[in-house]
Amino acid sequence: MAEVTKEDILSMADVAKIELTDEEVSRYTESISDIITRAEDLKNMDLKDVEPATHPLEIYDVVREDVPNNQVPLEEALLNSESTEEGQFKVPKMIS
Repeated sequence: MAEVTKEDILSMADVAKIELTDEEVSRYTESISDIITRAEDLKNMDLKDVEPATHPLEIYDVVREDVPNNQVPLEEALLNSESTEEGQFKVPKMIS
């Protein structure tokens, strides 16, 4: 098991250009050591019979089928338009 020392934390802080108090150095030394220990525990687990997962929950498509309903007749949709052409809204050209 790799042990994280206060010198390691101070070296990382120096690279990151941050200043740490003695209390922060102690806290980070302990926290990072715990993280590494937990990662090593996971690395040492026998997972040969565990199926790989890409997501913790089953994902399925919840989108409903696209079925047209309550359609407005074309003439009624175009009724209040300032300008129409060949059954379509006519709008000013936006891109030249």
